[in-house]
Amino acid sequence: DATERLVLVLITVLGATLRVWYQHDRPFQGDEVGTLLYMRRSPDYILSNFGPWLSMNYFILIEKGLARAFGSGPWVLTALPLLASVCTIPLMVVLALNFCSHRSALIAGALTAMNAYLVEFGPVIRSYSLLVALTLVTAILFFRWHARPTGGRAVACAAAATVACILHPVGIYVWAGIGLLVAASWVARVRAGSSTKRILADVRTMGLAFLVGGAALVLAYARLYPGMSATNAKWTDRPPTSIDYLPHVFSSHFAEGLLGLVTGLFLALGTWTAIQEK
Repeated sequence: DATERLVLVLITVLGATLRVWYQHDRPFQGDEVGTLLYMRRSPDYILSNFGPWLSMNYFILIEKGLARAFGSGPWVLTALPLLASVCTIPLMVVLALNFCSHRSALIAGALTAMNAYLVEFGPVIRSYSLLVALTLVTAILFFRWHARPTGGRAVACAAAATVACILHPVGIYVWAGIGLLVAASWVARVRAGSSTKRILADVRTMGLAFLVGGAALVLAYARLYPGMSATNAKWTDRPPTSIDYLPHVFSSHFAEGLLGLVTGLFLALGTWTAIQEK
């Protein structure tokens, strides 16, 4: 209703204000230095080399284009990731509506708006914010396909996942997630008594859409893959797929010590509330 829309607007404005406030007079640092350095290279170099800092090649190329068109001021360079970070707030609400009530969805949006981790990395001139936003878009489009499978919805879902993976190689995990969701959708529809022939036709449509997306990824990363393999061979940090990495992921998102227990409790209560309301 109108009140809920107003609350969503206010939450989004709050999240945008926090991100803009944080970005004001913020010096570029860390991995952002790599973006600034490689923006000076030619497009051919950016799209044919890979390394620890040159790992989001297409995003860096976009930043180079923005700098050439509008100047290399900090607000120009942060405009795209900052906009993507703000968009994650309403996107989270839309995604949450697939699982819970409007009130709980707005709470999810408020937590996204004020999450310190998302605020801190929102304006960073790397493709982190774009990856988060496109992951949410992909998930939303998947659930729309699940509710009413059509070729257009399958293509839209595959396109969002493909763009996410082009802008950040970690987007391949988005593909893996969609694969699991498609399998879960298949099981749910079989249990609901849907026609197996119809289910296979819908899954085949989604598969073909992602097959086209996969071809686009092959073209996008064909020249970069040798450098990716060489860089990966030298990587010595704990990989995200290792069980040892889980405490690091938890502390990054939920803080450490007693505060981590409190935020974890909120997560558990929120999950329980969503299940009860659904």
